[in-house]
Amino acid sequence: AGLLLEGPLDVAALRAALAHALERHAALRTRLVERDGCLWQEIGAAPALDWEEMPQGEPALLLRQFAAPPFALADEAPARFKLVRRDAGTHLLLVCVHHSAIDGWGLRVLLEQLSRDYGELLRGRGALTAAPSLSMADVALWQQRQGAEGRHAAALAYWQAQLAARPAPLRLGVRGDDGSDWNAGVHSFSLPPALAGALRQLAADSRITLYHWLLGGFKLLLGKYSGQRQVALLVPVANRQAGGLEDLVGMLANTVPSVSMIDSTLSMRQWARQESEATLASLPHQAVPFERVLRHCREHDTPVPANMMFSLQTVSELDLRLPGLKSSMLRYEAEQAKFDLTMTLEQRGDGLSGVLEYRTAVLDADQAQALAQAYVHVLEQVARDPDQLLGSLALSAPAPYAGAAANGASVIGQIAAQVRRTPRAPALAQGRRTLSYARMWEAVGTAVAQLRAAGIGPGQHVGVLLAPGPDLVVAALAAHCVGAAYAPLDIHQPEERLAHMVRDAQLDAVFAASGSTPIGAAAWLTPQAPRAADVASPVVPYAAGAAHPAYLIFTSGSTGRPKPTRVH
Repeated sequence: AGLLLEGPLDVAALRAALAHALERHAALRTRLVERDGCLWQEIGAAPALDWEEMPQGEPALLLRQFAAPPFALADEAPARFKLVRRDAGTHLLLVCVHHSAIDGWGLRVLLEQLSRDYGELLRGRGALTAAPSLSMADVALWQQRQGAEGRHAAALAYWQAQLAARPAPLRLGVRGDDGSDWNAGVHSFSLPPALAGALRQLAADSRITLYHWLLGGFKLLLGKYSGQRQVALLVPVANRQAGGLEDLVGMLANTVPSVSMIDSTLSMRQWARQESEATLASLPHQAVPFERVLRHCREHDTPVPANMMFSLQTVSELDLRLPGLKSSMLRYEAEQAKFDLTMTLEQRGDGLSGVLEYRTAVLDADQAQALAQAYVHVLEQVARDPDQLLGSLALSAPAPYAGAAANGASVIGQIAAQVRRTPRAPALAQGRRTLSYARMWEAVGTAVAQLRAAGIGPGQHVGVLLAPGPDLVVAALAAHCVGAAYAPLDIHQPEERLAHMVRDAQLDAVFAASGSTPIGAAAWLTPQAPRAADVASPVVPYAAGAAHPAYLIFTSGSTGRPKPTRVH
């Protein structure tokens, strides 16, 4: 953390307050030494408060440089502190603590006690904060006893049961990702004050915590964005239920899975209550270390999706309040992401703000911004009517409608007219890739030629087995142009299920990615770059009427097997 301090600072009092805090909390001076393949804790001397004169330099950059060097935990304390003097009335306090020695709760405790003791020392009093009744050594011994006595067994069985359905990791991006690039991007946003107030009031009136309304909204967003009904992510828990841990600095926080199945017939109120009940059911099992859960589930061939995290920081007001000084917190932005996507919401006063940290190999800046905007839009709908069905909640507001269909033109006819009016205007955008109407229509022409060469025409069915992107849109438009209905197919479905869908829907052709394995008797087509011959021949859409099928949608039906339904 970085804290900008403005005003007259008593450096001696700050040094003394910090020294007292380090003496009080042994976790901040505990080295981890390996012996015979095991880690041993050795409590050593407290780290000193470094001092530096540096009138120039961006504070955020100074914080990043201070946090960059790795800790040598066998040789040094897991914490370092530095005070940078900008001028007589401005100082920058830099705090860097290894994650093995502190969590978010502990950082709040450290800063609160530092503030209190600094004030006491300024006033010449000796009533400094007392040592906590428990230590991290007590916590470690308790955890060891829990494992030795078999008390973790019930918790491990509980988490294995929660993951028995083998939820797939959520897929948000369409880029090729081999898991080697963990560079981080960050997008910050704020909820409008009126929305934050409305959500707090909703939580109070419904007796469902704000956390569960926000978590439910985020899960719904991920489900709609990814197209996956089962949503699994990780959530941090304070893990301080036992008495005596409230004022202890150390790494007590744990991580637990949170798995939900989206049911579009539930209301948002029912969904939030379901999330609340799931959290209550998990409380007795949250103390078992996440590493144990991972190991246990792997031993039983139960994968643990661990690529998304959600967190609400209810103790995020970490500004150091020193008497006579104005202080403000600097945000540290990591260069490496821990997960594909982490949503952190923070309560500061009456406001609610959010930070999306994401892997740039999975999302780009525009997609992260769109995701944050969609989340705010979902929450706005929830605040207006918490009894809306999940299936009716949208990720974006409807675009203004100009009434283009008033003349009876079909959708594909309207698009063809738009191509003629604004050929250079952007038609499709995905991340940084944009296609103009003219380029999109050229691609549609090539896809139309492929369909016609395969004998596809009015009334037939064309499957679209493609990742979200321009090729998917082009394939669907091409199907409309030849008078056929398109059928969207999920590329993440098992091959056996896809084969059933292709067969049951009587698909005559399928657009699929290059290298995919043909399924059934349908003509297998691969999206191609526009060809000169196709560009030279203008696309004339088939004049479909209201009786012609537009697309097929698959419903689960009472048997759980997908059933195709034609929509006209």
